[in-house]
Amino acid sequence: MTGLDREIRNAYDALLFGNVTYNGQPVPIYNKQVPRGEDPELYVLYSVQQSFNDNTKSSFNADSDMTILVVSSQIHNNDGEANEEVGNQIIQIIYPDSKGSSISCPSFQVIRTRLVNDTTPEPYYEGEKVIITRAIQFEHRTQQKP
Repeated sequence: MTGLDREIRNAYDALLFGNVTYNGQPVPIYNKQVPRGEDPELYVLYSVQQSFNDNTKSSFNADSDMTILVVSSQIHNNDGEANEEVGNQIIQIIYPDSKGSSISCPSFQVIRTRLVNDTTPEPYYEGEKVIITRAIQFEHRTQQKP
């Protein structure tokens, strides 16, 4: 299953890096955490990733869930507009068509992608910073290639 998670993450990288922008600038994308010493005002974070086996006697099937966070941090005024715009770009890239999938993996066929959840909880505060997080969860139905 580790191979599936890595392949899904690599597919996200291939689709998103350089293609997610805000005000004409690429938005940084990180896996699990922002590197020490960096403090971007807007970024994308691959958060929770989990896979579930659904094997049959003749095939290896799995559902792989990926949660992406769009995080913005601004002093005093943060209207969440950046979260909306960046999140909408991600949805359009990963889930452009409800009948297919833009995700491509070397060892697994992605049969279906679906948008499971898209939520923006209330902002929270760190000193004078207003932080807004939009969480977008996708599910990918996969089958191992022969």
